[in-house]
Amino acid sequence: MIDSLLKCGISKKTIDKISENHSLEYNLWCNLDDCKQIIEYLQSIGIMDIDNLLIYKPDIFVETKEDIETLFNKKMSINEFVNLINDNYTNIDLLFE
Repeated sequence: MIDSLLKCGISKKTIDKISENHSLEYNLWCNLDDCKQIIEYLQSIGIMDIDNLLIYKPDIFVETKEDIETLFNKKMSINEFVNLINDNYTNIDLLFE
């Protein structure tokens, strides 16, 4: 179930936090394949703090990978945006402006 996110590099501590919020856990479970694809995409472009993103902005992980890629491609250079997010994961909010 949600524990399969461990294989994507998500920490046990984060999975425990997700499990405390049953609606979040259910939403991620219902969209588990998309969630995993988005985690892999974020890792592939260099996003480091995916654990905090899962807690801070979980709605990102119930989209499709294609939708998230489109949002990233509409922003400044992906490398610059990744650097902003790696400096402070709350900068992910800029994705939705």
